[in-house]
Amino acid sequence: MSNEHRSWHLDKRVPLGILLALAVQTVTMVAIASSWRASTDARLATLEAKIADHVVLRRRQWDSIKANTATIQSLDAKLAGLDERTKSIAVQTDHILGLLLNQLEGGRE
Repeated sequence: MSNEHRSWHLDKRVPLGILLALAVQTVTMVAIASSWRASTDARLATLEAKIADHVVLRRRQWDSIKANTATIQSLDAKLAGLDERTKSIAVQTDHILGLLLNQLEGGRE
């Protein structure tokens, strides 16, 4: 066999329409793939930007939660102190009321 018979060649019986159709189909597929990739890249970039925004938002919210927790703990401690003072005032008021009642009962006799 000679080199001519081994090499690839296009048969003259292949219609030109089929070659043109294959070329158009290939160009169309490349155009669709590039368009799809461009739209996918754009969507991905948008999602990445939104994720970054959400991360910043979540960090701010977390910092706000920490600040609120500290404020609540401080207020809780102040309320506990006020509760103790209120109990002390109640005890003193009961003692004063008891003394007044004793004075009134002693004055009636």
